[in-house]
Amino acid sequence: MNRIQIFKKPGVIRVFILYFLCMSLHHTLQAQNPVLLECMNINRAYQHTPYLSFNIKYKYAYEATPSTIEDSSLAVYKMNGFKYWGKIDSVEFLQNDSFMVTLFNEDQVMSLGLPDYNYNQSLPLAKWDSLFFQNDRYSFSTGVDAGSRKITVDYNVNLPYKKFEMWYDSVSYRINRIRYVVSEFASEPEFYQLPGPGSYGVVDMTFSNYQTGVFGDSVFLASAYITHSGTGFIPAGAYETYQLYINSPALLR
Repeated sequence: MNRIQIFKKPGVIRVFILYFLCMSLHHTLQAQNPVLLECMNINRAYQHTPYLSFNIKYKYAYEATPSTIEDSSLAVYKMNGFKYWGKIDSVEFLQNDSFMVTLFNEDQVMSLGLPDYNYNQSLPLAKWDSLFFQNDRYSFSTGVDAGSRKITVDYNVNLPYKKFEMWYDSVSYRINRIRYVVSEFASEPEFYQLPGPGSYGVVDMTFSNYQTGVFGDSVFLASAYITHSGTGFIPAGAYETYQLYINSPALLR
């Protein structure tokens, strides 16, 4: 049986570290779109909580056999504003005021770029803002389930996403669980190997171990990964054998 393939090359993290680029939306759109408004409140809560850490357990299954787990991953996140450090299985990533670093430890590959303040990988919601801009592309409902506030979104046909469910605390805006159903025709289909057209996969994320103040700024130091060498950069310390890719040309000027 084909398995759902994850974390095989640079860029895959953005599929599974779920976040919304909601912060730049106009206030009139907020008023018209309660789903986006709640997502903005959630991301704001995460960014405004100093030195926040949490874990996420990812489980992957086929929609036809949801009780059969095809693959799983465990993620650890530490964040403070726009600075973050995280690790998902063997993939490690960091952003501070100067750099964005991603390590693919199995392949001994490192990518280095400039920080992107519109692309905070530590935020818990996916880049699905385009799916929430037009109300006619989906229907939604809200309610309470197992003591958590719940949002359920059902998408129209011919879209890559079929269903989205999120459970979160209505006071702290911390997420307890996200579950979404995605087709093999997602925006980056190379990260899925589903049996055939019309097949859907389920990603189930459970959030846990929320803590504050258990780490400091040393977590965000890039010097553990890279060092300057003349006008360029080289991997540092334990990563000297890694192949380095520069994805921000401005760093080479």
